[in-house]
Amino acid sequence: MDRSRPCLRLDIIITPSADITRLWNTFRPVDRAFLRLIIGDLPLLVDSPIDWTLLRTVISFWDTQWAVFSFQGTELAPTIEEYATLLQRSMPIHDIVVPNQFAMIQSRLAILLGLRNEEIRHELQYGGEHNIRTTWLIDFIQARALNAMGESYQRDACHGFLLLIFGTMLFPYSSNLIDEALAQVILQVVGGHSYVEAVVAETIRSLDYFHLYGFTPVRRLRIPQILQAPQADIPNAESLVQGAMHTELHVIRVERDRLRCELVDIRAELTDHKELQSELAQTRACIVSQDGVIARLNATLDRARARAHRITHP
Repeated sequence: MDRSRPCLRLDIIITPSADITRLWNTFRPVDRAFLRLIIGDLPLLVDSPIDWTLLRTVISFWDTQWAVFSFQGTELAPTIEEYATLLQRSMPIHDIVVPNQFAMIQSRLAILLGLRNEEIRHELQYGGEHNIRTTWLIDFIQARALNAMGESYQRDACHGFLLLIFGTMLFPYSSNLIDEALAQVILQVVGGHSYVEAVVAETIRSLDYFHLYGFTPVRRLRIPQILQAPQADIPNAESLVQGAMHTELHVIRVERDRLRCELVDIRAELTDHKELQSELAQTRACIVSQDGVIARLNATLDRARARAHRITHP
């Protein structure tokens, strides 16, 4: 992901907040359940305003040597635990994201979105060879989400939405382009790797840069180099796909458990309903029986009155 690019100003990168909100509302509950396992309610923060004056002021207190904010002796530092709480990722993790600069990015992007390599190459022609257009990705997600079928989450739409969030909110590069290299990161993320460390490291790198150079044209935001590893440690595409399949299986199991709980509740309600019907039938039978007794008593009373009338009026 560390490639030379035209520099942009961070404060003029416009996040497609309206499109993100619209897509989030388009997803089915099972799709949103899968996405929440990875990014929590992060899409709901897309409309949060940024106070640039406050941000500039806070950055002036950043200590690049110790990577902390120093406020007259009081030190504060961004931590992995705080970021994990903010991102609310509930999916079990077993490793951290390890970017691979040697990966065949086009093939990873094709695997991520469920497209052919030819389709990816065609789109990259419009994005400068190494980027995809944000508008194209939004249209892709919308089409897949609207045509979702079955009880499982729509894989291609959800993966595309993760790419949109990572490329516009977590690691933005441009208002209208998304780095294709993020595909390899997201494949690892859906396979159970943690990206929180990458976000924290990128935050620190960005703070260092802005403290030194201010809000002048900024460099390409990148996955931190400290997370890079030897090629032998990089998971291949097959293992990433297997991880994604395990993730889908986990989502299906969660949905199955939820449906089982609903079924238990429905059965309990049906049992209560049957018991109520049985009690109601017994009550009706008792009423009918009592009506018969009352009718017999009325008949006996009428006969007694008739005899009494004959006695008094012979």
